[in-house]
Amino acid sequence: AIVVAGGQRLVMYYGADQPVSYGDTLLVKGRIQPLSPKGREYWRHQSVSGVLMVSDPVTRYAKGPPIFEWGQKIRRSFVAYTKETLQPRARAIVQSVCFNHDAELSLEDREALAKSGIIHIISTSGMHVILVAGFLSLLLSHAPVPRWFQVGLLILVLIIYGAAASFRPPMLRSIIMAGLWQSAYLTKHEADGLSSTAASAIITLICIPTAVFDIGFLLSFAAISALVMWPPPITPSVTTALQYLTFRAKQSAFASAVASLATIPLLSMAFRQFSIVGVVANLIVAPFIPIIVCGSILAWLAGGSFGELVMKGLVGPLALFCSGVATLIGNLPFAAIQTPPIH
Repeated sequence: AIVVAGGQRLVMYYGADQPVSYGDTLLVKGRIQPLSPKGREYWRHQSVSGVLMVSDPVTRYAKGPPIFEWGQKIRRSFVAYTKETLQPRARAIVQSVCFNHDAELSLEDREALAKSGIIHIISTSGMHVILVAGFLSLLLSHAPVPRWFQVGLLILVLIIYGAAASFRPPMLRSIIMAGLWQSAYLTKHEADGLSSTAASAIITLICIPTAVFDIGFLLSFAAISALVMWPPPITPSVTTALQYLTFRAKQSAFASAVASLATIPLLSMAFRQFSIVGVVANLIVAPFIPIIVCGSILAWLAGGSFGELVMKGLVGPLALFCSGVATLIGNLPFAAIQTPPIH
């Protein structure tokens, strides 16, 4: 967790069995230590200045909002389920993709994902919210309930999902935009991409003022603003499955290229490198992310032999495939271009 103590932002490591959730006020005993060189490089874009090494169990002095506690319980339940059904490398990817839980992800895999240009798949954000919102919308559209009830329930579920994924600024931005987009129907207005983007930025900064220093916030808004202003071509009339798949591949490549170009300056500033193979890697991996997210969540909810079959027979192999693609492409000598520090 990232905690604030004495005006400093510190990363704190604690036992997974300790009930700590976002917004809590904690009473801890420990020692503040400087970050290691690798840790400093990794955490600097979140303004973390040190490590809080806890020597005793963490005490919750005051609880945060209940919704965050609910979210953490959901997250812990999912993480525990993946430990029972998947091998370590596969579950590290699945936990990161679905709930932003990257504690088990190795530094080697993280670096390969960054160099291959698909590091965004382990940051639960816009794409994941769209997947969950789309899946829920499909289910709710067949329910015999009014449209306003469907929209309200969808927004509530997305908020709880956001709490389970730690409400990072990109996640908050995505939930706000999804809520504004869905609720436009209730006021008989057409949703507007630029207006939704601007409103979500304002609301996010009101809720989390320090997000302006978060590279995830900056990357998220740079990418979504570019995609709103330069959307993929409109779907033409297609008559065969091959034509449809070809067009969808072109759309994905176009969107990936636009997002990549928009975020190159920020990636260079934050990570001192940017991937030149990201468009290709995203084309290979992107079709399988919805299957991993929806399949693993559905298996977790269903449980039993069906859930285990889905996790071991479908989700696990796909997670290992995505990890393998990142390693293969990310290790190419020309995969990423190093950039000098920007001061």
